[in-house]
Amino acid sequence: MYFNQLFGVSAIKMRKLGVFNGNVKTDNKMFVDPKLLEDAKGEFLGAHGDIVRHFSAVVELIKKVKTESLKDPYFFAAVRAMRFKETSNTGLGCSAIGKDGNGIGKVLATRIVKQAILILPHVDFQPEVLEMIGVFTEGLGCDRISDMIVALLKDRFVKYTSRVTSELQIQKTVKIQFQGKTYVCPQTAKRAGSANSDRGISGGSVLRQPKMAEKRRADEQASAQEPLSSVQGEGG
Repeated sequence: MYFNQLFGVSAIKMRKLGVFNGNVKTDNKMFVDPKLLEDAKGEFLGAHGDIVRHFSAVVELIKKVKTESLKDPYFFAAVRAMRFKETSNTGLGCSAIGKDGNGIGKVLATRIVKQAILILPHVDFQPEVLEMIGVFTEGLGCDRISDMIVALLKDRFVKYTSRVTSELQIQKTVKIQFQGKTYVCPQTAKRAGSANSDRGISGGSVLRQPKMAEKRRADEQASAQEPLSSVQGEGG
């Protein structure tokens, strides 16, 4: 079932707004591409800079590492900065069942930092290389990188989701608390949800991603078939 079917909104209107009409039951086999964020607008204007600043801080820690041990304060801090808890309900990735993220735990974060220690000196410690960390870190696919980017930009995704919910006039919604503010987002679960800095949106509400922040499959347009575009009613 696609987003417009569940909420009774126009697929054409979603397309005009640049909103991805994804499958709400499972992952959609696409990922946030950090490079595409360089040209992002709206809530995502400056998002790429946020990512670079986070990676720059990690690079500065790595420069000061003396031993690759969690007893080294800079190594420990770098690993902690590269750990990310999963963000629920993004609908991105390769899972055949469900739509939760994977997150990056201590073991994988440690592996990332160790690889970065090897590579960064050869690229003048450019923080942008961490956007390509999946290329040289075993076990870190593009889905985990995508989850990492969503975690870093969670506040922007929540704001974007809330605005699109209003513009599409979605009626089946849930109020969530995030960073001390209240947002209205689509609700896909029977119970109301909430948001926090660790898990993102829970309770079944959905984060909707802008097209420019996704790498798309060649057949993506098939996700909004014309028969569905005539649906104009409000969900409930």
